[in-house]
Amino acid sequence: MKADTRHGLLFVGGRGSGEAYVYSTSTGAEVATLQLSAPGTTSLINDVILTADGAWFTDSVQAKLYFVPVSKQGQLGQVRTLDVTGPAAELNGEYNLNGIADSCSIRSGVSVAALLR
Repeated sequence: MKADTRHGLLFVGGRGSGEAYVYSTSTGAEVATLQLSAPGTTSLINDVILTADGAWFTDSVQAKLYFVPVSKQGQLGQVRTLDVTGPAAELNGEYNLNGIADSCSIRSGVSVAALLR
């Protein structure tokens, strides 16, 4: 889980539910339940990182990353799915994509790198 202190939001991965949850840090009230993976699909929404534009979630049993945009006013946008390719997409164990970090580049904006366990 990660707290977005600019907007007063707490982002929480829903583990095997395929969902993510967003709460108000001031009241504790649920702001949103976000369906990240397709219903009925095996998933493990495991880790989250915040960037200037929103929240990225890993799925540790699918080669996917999920992005939830957050506007400057703190409004949540539509979930987008990024299919991971290359060596990071190899699911050759019980879990993969078990962490995430962001790397900033002044010229290209924010890029996200998934880190393997």
